[in-house]
Amino acid sequence: EEPRPIELTQSLCCSILRPGSVHLTFVTDRKAYCTGQSIIITAMVENLTHLRLKSLRVDLCRSTAIIAEGNSKTLTTKCASIVSEAIEAGETMEWQNKSFPLPEDLIPTSHTSALIQTQYELVVGIGIATVIDTEDDVKTRYQQHQQQVFLQRQLSRQLSRQPQNQQRQRQDSTVTEV
Repeated sequence: EEPRPIELTQSLCCSILRPGSVHLTFVTDRKAYCTGQSIIITAMVENLTHLRLKSLRVDLCRSTAIIAEGNSKTLTTKCASIVSEAIEAGETMEWQNKSFPLPEDLIPTSHTSALIQTQYELVVGIGIATVIDTEDDVKTRYQQHQQQVFLQRQLSRQLSRQPQNQQRQRQDSTVTEV
């Protein structure tokens, strides 16, 4: 089963700035990878605002849940990242078959147990540059930060909602799902 593209549009507006929106389309070449392989990413960011976007950032994050005596603790670690150049107001940035190499030392998800469970997630974020940088403009910077966090959460949720193939057989014990 092929990964579905994720599309998200977020309207941005704050105080004296004219409103606009950012549209993101993001897809990977497949759903599971082995350590040392590369994720092939196709992404497009349309900056329909009057703001300069800092970058498109993709982070590979590992969540390890440790379960003991009925309690659990989850540790989240950023394993790898790629970042685009800035995206000027009114411009479009595209990645066509952008290679995102996976580190060789990733812990495979197939090595989970009843006590330790490992999962990986791609976190996609768009950085919004602050237009007015004065101490009096904390509210505008907070709104921009909240909009960036919202975009990251929406993308993370959409990535985690992609249907999992329940019938997939693990032929290679080093398969890592993203």
